[in-house]
Amino acid sequence: SLCMTMHTCTINEQEEIALIKAMFDEARVMAIVEKDTVKVSVSNHRIDLIGKENKTLNLEEGYQFLTNHTFTYNDHGRIKIAKTLVLKTPHHTRKFVFQLGSGAYFVGSLTVLNKAQLRFRRAQENSNKQELRIVEEGDDLQSKLKEALRS
Repeated sequence: SLCMTMHTCTINEQEEIALIKAMFDEARVMAIVEKDTVKVSVSNHRIDLIGKENKTLNLEEGYQFLTNHTFTYNDHGRIKIAKTLVLKTPHHTRKFVFQLGSGAYFVGSLTVLNKAQLRFRRAQENSNKQELRIVEEGDDLQSKLKEALRS
């Protein structure tokens, strides 16, 4: 869509997320190419890259990171801490999940990630119930065996 007046034009969600991803990607590449650390500072309404060159992305209106966080890409493009950044958009909540060590990240919607986490938790609970049932059956067998040996 073409916008004639800049102040009334709102960027669509995919475009804004693409810009944010481009900032994180650029920081990582910059660190590798420059063989130097690049600090990434994420605050509510902006992302700052601090390295040999500094760069800032101001988020569009209606977009906000719910957490402030600063992390550093080393000269191999890796980060020291795993971190999840939550971005509120006009219509959704997105998670940027950074993996420990690698510096790689993925973007997901909160609902998709929550459903996956719930499925995992349910699977864990089911396996715990099965283990408990096996233990109870084992206890039952032991007591029957003891009774048989007594008689």
